[in-house]
Amino acid sequence: MEQLHKQPACISVLALLLSSETHRNALMKVLNETYVTEDISVNKLDRLVNNITTDNFIFFNDDEIPHGERGSTKALHVTTRCKGYTLSGVLIDNGSALNVLALSTLNRLPLDSSHMKPCQNTVRAFDGTERRVMGRIEIPLLISPNTYEVDFLVIDIKPSYN
Repeated sequence: MEQLHKQPACISVLALLLSSETHRNALMKVLNETYVTEDISVNKLDRLVNNITTDNFIFFNDDEIPHGERGSTKALHVTTRCKGYTLSGVLIDNGSALNVLALSTLNRLPLDSSHMKPCQNTVRAFDGTERRVMGRIEIPLLISPNTYEVDFLVIDIKPSYN
């Protein structure tokens, strides 16, 4: 019994919604404020729901953090897959206000860049220079075991990461 009390209690989402009006209202708010195109594919809707049901966190156990690295401010780079193509050195920046994809990286991916949407934004780089955004593209990224639809601004830059 002691071990059982240490385990987090789980309840199905349906059971929670049936038993809690507050949770039901919260879900209704999300559903009412999430917009998709009328012709959304079942696969894309499935990925959207999967993103909701996934803990969108990358975390490490104590034994996975090298000695002396706890609290480090070094950048985190991971390897991911996009449409069967392995992309190493992907910078994870959870505090970023936008996702930047270098044109050179986009050109290496097996993607049809005709899906890029126009974007008239200008971005100020770390060095203070302004960079014109070439377009916006949504890319499915597999960060195992989940696939995430990530919206990127495409900019012609030469970054030190992918």
